[in-house]
Amino acid sequence: MAYLVLGRNLEAEDAFKRALKIQPDSFGSLLHLGCIAQNKGRQSAAESYFAQAIGAKPDSVEGRLRWGVALLQFGDVARAEEQSRIAIGLKPDAADCYELLASVLAQKGDSIGAVEAFEKALSLGPRDPASVIHGIVSNKKVGDADRPLVDSMRTALASGSVPEPSSLILHVALGKSLDDLGDYEGCMRQFGEARKIAGRRPGVRRLDRAERDATVRNYRTFFPKEVFEQFGHWNESELPVFVVGMPRSGTTLLEQVLSSHPDIAGAGEIDFWRTSPIVADPRLVFEAPVATDQASRYLKVLAGLAGGRARAIDKTLPNYALLGPLHILFPKARFIHCRRHPVDTCLSILMNTLLLADPPEYVYDLGDMVYAYRAYLQQMEHWRQVLPGKCLLELDYEDLVTDREGQARRIVEFCGLPWNDACLHHEQNDRPVNTPSKWQVRQPLYGTSVERWRRYEPWLGPLRDLLDGA
Repeated sequence: MAYLVLGRNLEAEDAFKRALKIQPDSFGSLLHLGCIAQNKGRQSAAESYFAQAIGAKPDSVEGRLRWGVALLQFGDVARAEEQSRIAIGLKPDAADCYELLASVLAQKGDSIGAVEAFEKALSLGPRDPASVIHGIVSNKKVGDADRPLVDSMRTALASGSVPEPSSLILHVALGKSLDDLGDYEGCMRQFGEARKIAGRRPGVRRLDRAERDATVRNYRTFFPKEVFEQFGHWNESELPVFVVGMPRSGTTLLEQVLSSHPDIAGAGEIDFWRTSPIVADPRLVFEAPVATDQASRYLKVLAGLAGGRARAIDKTLPNYALLGPLHILFPKARFIHCRRHPVDTCLSILMNTLLLADPPEYVYDLGDMVYAYRAYLQQMEHWRQVLPGKCLLELDYEDLVTDREGQARRIVEFCGLPWNDACLHHEQNDRPVNTPSKWQVRQPLYGTSVERWRRYEPWLGPLRDLLDGA
């Protein structure tokens, strides 16, 4: 436990394993080993430890909750719900149990049930009321009936007694609430305060403009148009469909629409290429040993998520920078670039990413956000000029909202598949969604997010620069 407190997890893991040799059914050792494995992303090891811990102490609420949180992280929503309900049965007056259930229901798309569970947790006195309040307001449209809750957030923040981590959450929750209520100036003020607090967190990564420029320049240098005539035969699989773009540009909605098709799987965001040697040096894609190895490893991961379907969507947004290398690896893969009005995109990024574990490095400064957005435009313009035309399709969010059937038919045809009417009913798609869009994508398509920036025009600040040419 001392090693854990000191952040020395490897030594903690070793000590817990030595404790198990002395007492193989030690609940505490098994539980902490499960948490360590969970944090490292070792799913099978984590599940084994948690199962053994529950076996040693079946009536432990903490054990059920820890296992439920891990299952939810690994995407096993059904079993996470099972653990949350067992925990509620063991201790029906514990706020933590209802918080877990609410998070599960939110991922399932049951926003009404999620709000009810969050409200139950709030009534039981949770350890962190801010997170519960945020859960309530992020799973519904806040209206006049919710003004007492809004007033309670204002009072708490005005008191100055809320610790910064919780005040960050409250500023975001209050900003979202004021947006729903039509107080756009107040909304921008709250997100401005949230941005300041988030920027003070330890270990925050801020945008390195020189590094961003160098990345764009390198891809332009290494991947001119001619290179695609010489390479592009490493792997002939048609399984990958890469959906790319900036955050909050409609990618989750598109994935939800397409994954309603019986032949298309939504694989979510796959953390593969971030650690690939090809990202460190894109020129490695021209070397057969590295290229074939990376292509086969990636396809193994993707096939495991595809469930036997003909196409699988990888919605890892930063892959927009890698379209050149990815085309050389997978010449038959499809790229779908989602676009949205630049200021609408940036406002939505500001209002939906500050609470993420790893928010975009440009979110703390609106000037950096503008800079990063322009670098993204430059990168995509290069791919537009050099990639073979049949591999890239560009989709405007505004068109998807106003003409879902026409755009969906266009995209399904681009993917080389026959049309299926299920794509017209994305709100009935019950696949788990774990992004800031999880509430919105369960709703029927609506146009209120088109040209949303006009409500905030007097308070745009540096974002106003993106209106030029928009």
